[in-house]
Amino acid sequence: MSEEKSDQPKKKRPDPFLDAWVRRTRKQFSGSGMISQAAHIFAREEGGDVDVWRRRLRSILNGRQAPTLEVLARLDKLAAGKPSEPQIPPSEGELF
Repeated sequence: MSEEKSDQPKKKRPDPFLDAWVRRTRKQFSGSGMISQAAHIFAREEGGDVDVWRRRLRSILNGRQAPTLEVLARLDKLAAGKPSEPQIPPSEGELF
């Protein structure tokens, strides 16, 4: 028997951890304007067009596109409400 080679790409096995992250993050970003707000932040910090980021984020949150590790981590920070940069407390001289 000869093995037939398929021209179709092999399907990746589902990743239960990524699937769970997508479901959780989609719920967290389901509020009005949350994806747009994240898109503005990504465009400002990473560069690029806000509309392109908005489409990319929607694609990720709908499970059609896998996020990069950097995007995944940034979305987690945004969902947790953490600022993008650590807040530096003002020096004592700036308090007055």
